[in-house]
Amino acid sequence: MLAFFAFFIIFLLSLAQKSFAHCPLCVAATGSVVAASRIMGVDDAITGTFAGAFIISTALWTDKILAKKMKRSIPFQSYVLSALFIGLTFAGFYVFGFVGNEPGFLNIMGLERFSFGILAGSAVVLLSYEAHNFVRKSNSGKNHIPFQGIVAPIIALVLFDMLMFAAGVFG
Repeated sequence: MLAFFAFFIIFLLSLAQKSFAHCPLCVAATGSVVAASRIMGVDDAITGTFAGAFIISTALWTDKILAKKMKRSIPFQSYVLSALFIGLTFAGFYVFGFVGNEPGFLNIMGLERFSFGILAGSAVVLLSYEAHNFVRKSNSGKNHIPFQGIVAPIIALVLFDMLMFAAGVFG
């Protein structure tokens, strides 16, 4: 089974084409996950929440690297980078047909399911990141649990997806 899964992932990666987004590897990896999840029947909105989380995590990681290298940061740099990364990712997804081709009756609040999921997942991760920072500051700059900065967004995403599924929005 593991060999089949590895072969399947390699096959999906071999289908990746040239990308015009901020990070070709990121778009190819996310595109492969989207293709695999569509084959397995996972709702695009659920896949989108995790794709949005990946985009925001990459943007926040880039923000930290830039802040270290420049020894300072621009006001609202993390939010500007997040918006830039989302925009560039949407551009890459549009070029390769991952967004922009869904029938209107499948939309959530006027957005395609995948696009809605990306924006919702991005918002959930940004809010959980801010909550993590608040909790950490209230504990003298220390985490309450190991890997709190990783656990908090994952729990927030899973809870969000479960709530949306229970409400009938996802699924």
